[in-house]
Amino acid sequence: MIRVRAPATSANLGAGFDVFGLALKEPFDEIRVEESDEIEIRLSGLKEGVPEGRGNVAYKIAEELGVTARIEIKKGIRSASGLGSSAATSAGVTVALNELYSLGLSREEMIDISARGEEMISGSYHADNVSAAILGYFTVVRGRGRNLRAISIPLKLKVAVCLPEIRVATFQARRSLPEFISLEEHREDLSSAVMMIYEALRGNAEKFGELMNRGIAERLRKKFIPFYDEVKRAALESGAHGVTISGSGPAIIAVLSEDSSGVERAMKEVFERNGISCECFLTESGEGARILEE
Repeated sequence: MIRVRAPATSANLGAGFDVFGLALKEPFDEIRVEESDEIEIRLSGLKEGVPEGRGNVAYKIAEELGVTARIEIKKGIRSASGLGSSAATSAGVTVALNELYSLGLSREEMIDISARGEEMISGSYHADNVSAAILGYFTVVRGRGRNLRAISIPLKLKVAVCLPEIRVATFQARRSLPEFISLEEHREDLSSAVMMIYEALRGNAEKFGELMNRGIAERLRKKFIPFYDEVKRAALESGAHGVTISGSGPAIIAVLSEDSSGVERAMKEVFERNGISCECFLTESGEGARILEE
């Protein structure tokens, strides 16, 4: 039997739509796999809204790899949260099955297989979350299949995450984006994305966070999150370096200084003042999916 812990992730991070990812230390999924004559899926934990049986991404991953196994998934990441719930399962199951059957997959191959598993569920191929879930920390990915390339930069970030009790489906959020953008919008996002990579390499969390405040995806998707502008303003006024929508939302992520405090409370107060329950917590950037010792 193989046990794997796979982290929650935040994608896009402002200007890096479908390219940037960030692995979080918490929350996480735990996956157990063992040999079996058929593909079996067992769910526990935060399983509301998570497909079972053949509809689960883990089933798709096993089929893609051509193996059978009993797969137990303890969900610690809420579905439709914007925190890479299905990506954690995809990445964790891929890593676990690769180890169980000694498949010898490279990191890029595992990322691509995980992304293809997600594509079967969501209808679109995007490897930003699964790259972070496998490699850890701040990741940059491009391409697919044999052309896929991904890097991880060990950027240490303290972050606040606020998850309101609303649901935003990935396919719904993706439909809100235009097929084409203006040259000015492209230039703004591209320059911000390049500078974010530069600041990540320098380990400058403050500048990285400030650059995260920009991005066309945020501007077009914030309509799905009530009071988003007010929440963002409260976080920035409380000392956050940068605030943006995590993936498709509704989770909101804020980059903090090491000595900052109260940002998560400020975000929570805005939602609760307006009648929306939410969970807010502090975490930090962390490693990707890892095999646990028995």
